[in-house]
Amino acid sequence: MLRQLFNLARLVLAAGRKYGQPLILLVSFGVFVWLIVDTVHRPEFVRPSGVSLQQDGVDQRKPPERWSETSVYQFLALLGLDPDTPTADGGTGVAEQCQLPVNGVPQQHLLLTAFAGGSLLENLWHYFSLIALTHTLQTVPGADRRTVQPLLTLSASEQLGELFASIPYETIDGSMDSSSRLQCYELAAAYILDDANPVQVPSDNPWPLYILNNNAKRTVEIAGMRWGEQWAYFDVGEQQRQIALGVLAELRQRATLSAEEEQVAAADRRPDDLQFVGINIGADDGLPFEYYDRAISFQRKMHDGGRLAVVAICEQPDGKVCRLLDAPGEQSFVVSRSANPVTDWALMALFNHSIVSSEQDIFPALVRDGGRTVVSGQSVGDVAIVLSNLKEHWYALF
Repeated sequence: MLRQLFNLARLVLAAGRKYGQPLILLVSFGVFVWLIVDTVHRPEFVRPSGVSLQQDGVDQRKPPERWSETSVYQFLALLGLDPDTPTADGGTGVAEQCQLPVNGVPQQHLLLTAFAGGSLLENLWHYFSLIALTHTLQTVPGADRRTVQPLLTLSASEQLGELFASIPYETIDGSMDSSSRLQCYELAAAYILDDANPVQVPSDNPWPLYILNNNAKRTVEIAGMRWGEQWAYFDVGEQQRQIALGVLAELRQRATLSAEEEQVAAADRRPDDLQFVGINIGADDGLPFEYYDRAISFQRKMHDGGRLAVVAICEQPDGKVCRLLDAPGEQSFVVSRSANPVTDWALMALFNHSIVSSEQDIFPALVRDGGRTVVSGQSVGDVAIVLSNLKEHWYALF
């Protein structure tokens, strides 16, 4: 009897040694799965159903902000307008006059403007956003009974005037005309738009006012635009355009001569087959040569025929990156930045393709509305990645 008990104990120990480790693993895995299921079903970890998040974590359902009376007062003061000017809610009867129909048809007047102040980069984002929002509001149902009036602040108009010879938008200033224009709008009820607030047109307000907040970048509307059809908004002037065309002709001649020195076959160096990749490199852009090298390799790999020349417009032609890019034998050329930044803008818009070196260089690529655009996914900014996700033939290198 004792011997049988001893043999049974020995068999149990042998089975434990053989099957114990897999059993422990199975039990551990089961506990792990249970912990995950228990955790994700706790209220603090559950996202409410029906909430959709846009890029950068912006809630699409978040309504536009409304300003307090103090904010309205400060905004008018920044615009150089009298904060005590009566508006549609001032009890002066102005609202009744503003709602008169046009040709017997009730009209809805939407005013779009941007916040006062800001850098040239911020004003470019506002300008592009205003154009895109205006186009959107003019193409949605009911647009035939709607008048959209975009306005620029005085500071924005002055800064944009450094690039463009004419801007087809009116300017808000301290004049009586600007003050009377705002009388129909209830400033305290203005819709303050950020990057992704939905632009909802109220049915009960014939004079809604929308104001782009500081740093607002309406990337979704911007990406959906056909900017090649909007050249009237980006008129650099005939003189600067001719200068840029002259620089492009010189670059074409340099590329052709370089091809001849390399004894490239005549069929492979026809001028009409030559396309350009433009890069505008500033002294403070901070992007390494490796980024430009990879971006150029990518552009050449994606090119589907003919010759491709790379042109780097450099603020410091003797800098490390620009010296490495100056390789005529490889159809890569370096030119100095023009004394007039408008020339470089026009030239970047004339190139067939772009490699973006700074956020401001996104805009000539948008205006060109064709070719390939490569952006840095690490240094140029999140907005470049967003555009590369939204626009065809835009690519981000990480």
